[in-house]
Amino acid sequence: GSATTSTVNAVEGDDNGSEDKAANNTKSHRKEQQSGSKKEKKDRPKPEKFKAARVIVPGSVCPECNGRVKLGGPFYSGPLFDPSFVETCLEACSEDRRDELPGVTSWRKIEGMLTAISEEHPELALFYKLPSLCRGLKLPPVSLKQFRGTLQSLGYKACHFHREPEAVKTDAPNAVVYDLMRLWAEENPPTHCPLPDLLKKEFTLKRPIEWTVVSEEVTSKPAKVARFLPNPESHWGPKRAARMGGYGAAETDAAAAASTSSTSTAVSAAATSDER
Repeated sequence: GSATTSTVNAVEGDDNGSEDKAANNTKSHRKEQQSGSKKEKKDRPKPEKFKAARVIVPGSVCPECNGRVKLGGPFYSGPLFDPSFVETCLEACSEDRRDELPGVTSWRKIEGMLTAISEEHPELALFYKLPSLCRGLKLPPVSLKQFRGTLQSLGYKACHFHREPEAVKTDAPNAVVYDLMRLWAEENPPTHCPLPDLLKKEFTLKRPIEWTVVSEEVTSKPAKVARFLPNPESHWGPKRAARMGGYGAAETDAAAAASTSSTSTAVSAAATSDER
């Protein structure tokens, strides 16, 4: 009996020893993995941290209104279109070539849009919205042709923007644009201006400045092409998103209304039967 007990104890001791060795091996393996992962992390290049760019020019204060300058962007400052491609598209809009594209129906809108694009300066990316400038200074509206014509007479490029009828695209600096706004404010003084310092600032342009209306350039394009067509109907544009099951918003609303009416009918019928 004692021999058997000693043999069992010896076997259990061997088992415990093997378990301890296995546990130690597992721990050492984990340590190796952890050390290896630490080495890998050290060897990996540190991720680059990006911060918002600081405004250097013209500075943190607006030179026109002395307000805080906000940084916006990014935006694409390259040419917005290829003039030769636009001309090719305009040729495809001619009356004798429209049969080549039978699937197109909005020829008038397409031709007007392409004509407006072809009359822009492709290198000018940003634009001013003239009514917004007047509204911000509490000034009456200024004529768009008069504003653009004066910029052109001063030697700057000025044109419209094909997506905004009341916009002005120009390479004139902000100071010149606001000089014209100050000139307009002198002729049409506002009763209350939220930015009086902007209107009191000295002109950067040499006085006197005369308003000039430049007639539209005579081109080979049809003169009576509508550049900015209105929407075909009121509230025209993208409608509500389609619902699941392939039903549109109208079909879904009609189905919901029918379901509600049937439910209310069933409830009233049940209430009538209960009363009986």
